[in-house]
Amino acid sequence: MITRPRPAGSLTRSPRQAVIVFCWVAAVAALYWTAMTYDVTPGDPGKTVMTWPSQSGLTQTPSKWSVVMAVHPMCPCTRASLTEFNELISRSNGRAEGLLLWLELPKGKSTPGLNAACDPSLSDPGIRDIADPEGLLAKAFGAETSGAVRIYDTAGELVFSGGITKARGQAGTGPAWIAAMKSIGGGAASPTAAPVFGCPLFSRVPPITAHVKGNHV
Repeated sequence: MITRPRPAGSLTRSPRQAVIVFCWVAAVAALYWTAMTYDVTPGDPGKTVMTWPSQSGLTQTPSKWSVVMAVHPMCPCTRASLTEFNELISRSNGRAEGLLLWLELPKGKSTPGLNAACDPSLSDPGIRDIADPEGLLAKAFGAETSGAVRIYDTAGELVFSGGITKARGQAGTGPAWIAAMKSIGGGAASPTAAPVFGCPLFSRVPPITAHVKGNHV
């Protein structure tokens, strides 16, 4: 019986290819897992400011609940946060007023294309768009993460603190949004807390650079 000789290198090529394929699959799986984990990892909840911060210089509209949200104009998650914020104010049927605090960036730090996607003029008529130089107003309300929401009743008492999106950059009604909606006019005995998904408001690393998933813009 004649045995045909194996081509040179055939004994090592197959295992090597298997290792390469395995490493490629493992790398793709790791990247996917990292991206999915990042999406549902909440940011810094910030401080709990139990009563309306008079040092902010902002005043509440009489007989209305105040819904305050701080956002970073370069955070890719801002569009989703703004969408849910608009919906929250619209569905309150005039019971609540929104105060949207836009972190004002130093000259030359803005990104026109992204800022246009998060244009404050797209806000609900019941929302006051407020420029926030250096994030001083956000700090007064204890916000540390873009998309952080604080809801105060007509007496200036905190009833909700947290985010209103389901995950980073994901719009749509979720448990946090429902909790925020119920807190308006609900007279809760204690403030409701929810995770906030977004970029750090005061990080030295630009959010558009730190955020590795570009499909959230």
